[in-house]
Amino acid sequence: MRLQIVGDGIEIDDRIKTIIDEKFVYEIDKLLPQMDEDLKTGTLRLTKETHHDKKYRLIFNMDLPGQGGVIFSEESGEDMLNVLIALKKEVSRQIKDYKEEREDARKS
Repeated sequence: MRLQIVGDGIEIDDRIKTIIDEKFVYEIDKLLPQMDEDLKTGTLRLTKETHHDKKYRLIFNMDLPGQGGVIFSEESGEDMLNVLIALKKEVSRQIKDYKEEREDARKS
């Protein structure tokens, strides 16, 4: 899976990239083993709100082929790792739903 990581108010250093690869990209990529690598492309935007609440906000967007192929999720919280894990769970659920819909369409 190819993932573009965009930082808004936060520097995306090697440590953050490694965490994202290990805790997010690897897990999402496993859900789409049959899909061509060129089709598994997404964007992850990380925002750190430093004004008064110091929250992290992560937004993920991915377009998969076919109807219902838009995967979008947004999570926020004070701990980036927990926010990333929550985001992974929601994106995983959406991908599973997408795969089920595609499978049902093939059977029809």
